[in-house]
Amino acid sequence: MNNLMETTNCRLCKAKLNDTPYFVLKNLPLGVQYFPDKSEIHNDRPVQLDIYRCESCDFVQAFGNQIVYESENSAATSISPAMMQHKYQQAVTLLTKYDLVGKKIFEAGCGDGHFLKMLKDAGAKLAVGVEPSVKSKTSSSYNDEVTIYSDYITKNKIIPEGPFDGFATFHVMEHIPDIHDFIAGISNNLKEGGVGHVEVPSSEMIEDDLRFYDIINDHLNYFTLRTLRLAFEMHNFEILDSYRDWNGEHDVIIVRKLKKRDYKVIEDAKTNTINNLVLALNNFADGETAIWGASMHALTLLSQFTTNKIKYIIDSAVYKQGKYTPVSHYPIVSASELKSNPVKSVIIIAPRFVDEIVDDLTNKMKFQGSIAVLDKGEIIFK
Repeated sequence: MNNLMETTNCRLCKAKLNDTPYFVLKNLPLGVQYFPDKSEIHNDRPVQLDIYRCESCDFVQAFGNQIVYESENSAATSISPAMMQHKYQQAVTLLTKYDLVGKKIFEAGCGDGHFLKMLKDAGAKLAVGVEPSVKSKTSSSYNDEVTIYSDYITKNKIIPEGPFDGFATFHVMEHIPDIHDFIAGISNNLKEGGVGHVEVPSSEMIEDDLRFYDIINDHLNYFTLRTLRLAFEMHNFEILDSYRDWNGEHDVIIVRKLKKRDYKVIEDAKTNTINNLVLALNNFADGETAIWGASMHALTLLSQFTTNKIKYIIDSAVYKQGKYTPVSHYPIVSASELKSNPVKSVIIIAPRFVDEIVDDLTNKMKFQGSIAVLDKGEIIFK
């Protein structure tokens, strides 16, 4: 019997789970690829499966040990000619649609390697698989054409031929006890911008067709398209496509690894922007420049340096007028101040309203001084 003695948190979002199972199935087979012969029947015992649903992210999951078939076949997919034709078309689409022809691809949980062979036939430069089932690797008829490592994909598993341009994983994630470790392992073997095909059984089908019998002891995770997308988005992947396939039986997402955000770039941009603004202000004498916009953008920027060059801040919001900018303490005035208390230049720091403000200055107010705009850290004079 599985229970929450192992964990009280959702495997996906880490929120606390209810103590009461969402659904309970008793008398289940230990595994759907275990077929006892006559001599083993007396040792065959059923199990109980407790299913939990996370109230925070709606992810449905079970808790127990991951089942890996060491001496049995892990799946019978390759027996179906129709499925094999379908998977070959998936290989062709992945490579041609996402510019992976002539590139390196790996498969997480490749079974006997039949999809790796399809990738090679469809134009992949290199197709490498990782498969925990020793029997699947040793019994593969594709070992002379593709490389298969007997191992698990984890964040610490680095495939020697990597990093790769693309990846695929079919009907693996429903078995994984640590989803985040698995996706981190995929990411760590993938180049930035790398694209992957992810497929799992559709748990939407359980409710669509009232198929409680789709719940098995082999599956720890019951993904919907939404929760599958969420899992990869949590690891800095962009979702390029998502759909249900094979008459709704499969959930598929196509993902791309995004570039990690580099805050060193932001630090450099901060220095560059301030230097450019100070340089522009220095073109004019003290008190000869106004900033248009007491916006959040301007407030942050103006708080980062001091100068005597700014006379006042213009803003159209009446509730700001007559007050001062926080920290930098420049007076905030209406646009009419340009008539009664003129300046020689106006620098616009209000990204959403630049065109409107430039039009007001040039056409309505007939401002004769210099007009500049802050754009991507540069001060651009109009």
